[in-house]
Amino acid sequence: RFGETAIEGSVSGTVEVAGPLGAFETRVSAELVNARFNNDPLVVSGDIAILPDRIELSNANGQFVRVGGRDVGGSIDLTTGEIVASGFYTQRLGERYREIGVSVSGGFGGAVALADLAERDFATDVLLAGIPVQEGLPSDWPFRLSREGTSFAAVGGPDDAMAITLDSEGNIQMATREPLPLTFDGVGVLDDGELEADFFNVEGRIGRLWGILDSRGFGLTGGSASGSVRIVGPINDPDFYGTLVADGVTAEIDILGGSVGPARTFVVFDEKQMTVREAEVAAPEGRARVGMTALFSRWIPDIYEVRVETVDDDPIRIANQFGDIEIDGYGAGTLIVSGDPGGIAITGDLVASPMSITLADQEEIEQGDGPPSELSVDLNVTTDRGVEFLWPTQAFPILRGSAGINETVRITYEEDPRSFSVDGGVQIQGGEVFYFDRSFYIREGEIIFAEDETGFDPRLSVNAEIREIGEDGPVRIYLVADERPLSEFAPTWRSDPPLSEAAILTLLGGTVFVSEEGDPI
Repeated sequence: RFGETAIEGSVSGTVEVAGPLGAFETRVSAELVNARFNNDPLVVSGDIAILPDRIELSNANGQFVRVGGRDVGGSIDLTTGEIVASGFYTQRLGERYREIGVSVSGGFGGAVALADLAERDFATDVLLAGIPVQEGLPSDWPFRLSREGTSFAAVGGPDDAMAITLDSEGNIQMATREPLPLTFDGVGVLDDGELEADFFNVEGRIGRLWGILDSRGFGLTGGSASGSVRIVGPINDPDFYGTLVADGVTAEIDILGGSVGPARTFVVFDEKQMTVREAEVAAPEGRARVGMTALFSRWIPDIYEVRVETVDDDPIRIANQFGDIEIDGYGAGTLIVSGDPGGIAITGDLVASPMSITLADQEEIEQGDGPPSELSVDLNVTTDRGVEFLWPTQAFPILRGSAGINETVRITYEEDPRSFSVDGGVQIQGGEVFYFDRSFYIREGEIIFAEDETGFDPRLSVNAEIREIGEDGPVRIYLVADERPLSEFAPTWRSDPPLSEAAILTLLGGTVFVSEEGDPI
């Protein structure tokens, strides 16, 4: 059992001791059982051999919250003081799992006794290899880790941009510099798993910092933030306090089909919550008020919500594909984009004007590294002037119907398992039906949507007409379709002056066959 420490739990394993007195060989194979550090699970296991001339570590593995180590091994040669070690550092961010190679070489500068290991100065070179960095940074970062007296120091990274010192009293000094996306100076105290630190001269490049996270469908892409932050609490899950001034902030929201911003605003930290104060910004072909909140969990803002609200009914561009449905046009109202490690959700109430809604070409979804991040959509679209429903495609529509005002269609979509629905009835007050190589102009009609992933076949009622010139002068021809699925579109015909159906079809240029009973086919 452990004594009074931030770690709770027990150790299980085997210890073998053999050899002559004064030259024992001790081999330990152990693991932590039901261990927790500041109430978070801690998993550690490995083998240690303490020999007369060296100490060996092998098969060491560990995991704590999002970070861990795998296949860690190494040795300390007591006769020369040489230190060598290697393994893999692991990290989980959202749905991504990263693995970075770690190698260590250095030593104590001469022979060292087992009893002196905790007191002797040392210096080692540490190489982190294969870091998944952003453009402009090297993927291998060297560090120099050393102890001098009672202080530990680590300096390294790109152009030695990172430095940290820790003394035996738990006092910490930290600093980062360019070319890292986050630079600061910091001082604090680390005591028994509790951190209290102040960070000042903070400068962050927002786009590059947000790019570290998984946030499919939404991303902060540009801008900078500066100010100071105080961090207090358990080292694994502290609280944040402070304010940053953010300038030139831009974002990409997939459903908007363009960039939002730039904006000047404030980023406020209060315990586990980060708030980006609402600001009026330029949106795709419009303006909107945009604000954001995020909740930190173990240093990472893994739950967030972005609220986009149009200004003075000034519509913004909305363009995206949801299952078999594609929408493209302008909408006014409120759109909320929220995300967590499991995926992203888009909800909203929009007044569309103008907008087209049609069937979409299905594309194969590209899968990235690791499990997919799910997407769900729930939109209520209320029609204003200029909303069109096109079927079957936008490039070659047989039906182009102009919706009436204040009609509502609900569109939902779930990526995994793949499902979608379109529900609502829409009055048609204009448009065209392309039939028999003619465009019939719609006078009235209705489309009723009750569609899902099993089939897209809305029911159509329509009354359309066209004018032609017959042998006896102008003829008004009426195309009438009662409520039937679009796939069964088979209109009936009337004319003014009255003509037989065979005569109407002939006038339209169709080939008419006659059955044995004399009826036109």
